[in-house]
Amino acid sequence: MLSETRAELDDFHQASKELEAELESELQRTEKAQQVLQTKVVRADLERDEWKVSLRYPLAISPDRSADQIYVPPDNTQHNNDFFAARIGPTQARISTNQSASSRT
Repeated sequence: MLSETRAELDDFHQASKELEAELESELQRTEKAQQVLQTKVVRADLERDEWKVSLRYPLAISPDRSADQIYVPPDNTQHNNDFFAARIGPTQARISTNQSASSRT
């Protein structure tokens, strides 16, 4: 009886070692696959951000444009001044515009 129990215990130890090795191998494969997927997520996020920028400023990113030709959104200063003048009156707006221009110099 003792020898049978010892044989069963040895079989159990052998089977558990094989199972442990198999699980370790599967864990390594899973971790590697997770790293690959995380890399793909980061790349997809970067690509998404590039698309956002290119859709927001369509002329900014173009392979045939040099760095000094990058699109800059238009300055809405005149539009803002016109709006401001309509709200407070043309005379007051001219005074404010002249004051702000002289304070910049």
